[in-house]
Amino acid sequence: PGWGGGEGTLFVDPDTAQGYVILSASATNSSAHPAWSHRVAIARLTSDYLNTASLEAQLFPDTFVEAPSMFKRNGLFYATYGTCCCACREGSGMVVFTASEVRGPWVRQTGPHSDVNCRNSSATICPGSAYFPSPNPVDNPIVPAQGFSVNSVKLANGETAWLWIGDRWLQGEGNNVSCTNLCYSPAPEACVAGQPKYRVGRDPTYWQPLEFGPDGRIQPFYWRDTFELLV
Repeated sequence: PGWGGGEGTLFVDPDTAQGYVILSASATNSSAHPAWSHRVAIARLTSDYLNTASLEAQLFPDTFVEAPSMFKRNGLFYATYGTCCCACREGSGMVVFTASEVRGPWVRQTGPHSDVNCRNSSATICPGSAYFPSPNPVDNPIVPAQGFSVNSVKLANGETAWLWIGDRWLQGEGNNVSCTNLCYSPAPEACVAGQPKYRVGRDPTYWQPLEFGPDGRIQPFYWRDTFELLV
């Protein structure tokens, strides 16, 4: 099938200056090709970073996912994404894949959590974030935010910290608790009409330093009210 546009995040390999875009997109007729709905792939960019040159990593295995991000740590490439959230109050999880080369093979992290922002440690991908919270609390995200970036920060001791940044949709001033997302039922118009003082731009963001095990596995999230980095 043909492909429609999707969201993506740019990444430049710090060792080679080669640029990539990791993106989620759907088949132009995804209803006829449900297995091609909201899939993640990685494309290599031209040297000026203005166009794509080739598809470097074929489609990742999960469907109905979005908000991909990519970074490199200690020579290992990381690709992350979560279940489609559509500006949902509950947020979404973060599954993790790693590879020694962008072309792959990409290996899914399976422990201690496959989805590091899911209360269910055995879930391959957290299912409770797609528009409505799961009736089973263990299936919901640990942190009620949808990630959109993983950024590096150089610390005063010469080490690098990696910050996961997520949108806390519908958690800003004036929000209506009956509005669960900004895409589907209730419709965006109903959400806005029912909360006239609410503005998406007032929703807070959540920042979390990623923790890594000795083998490079990202450790499960936990809520932090504050943290401190010395830069």
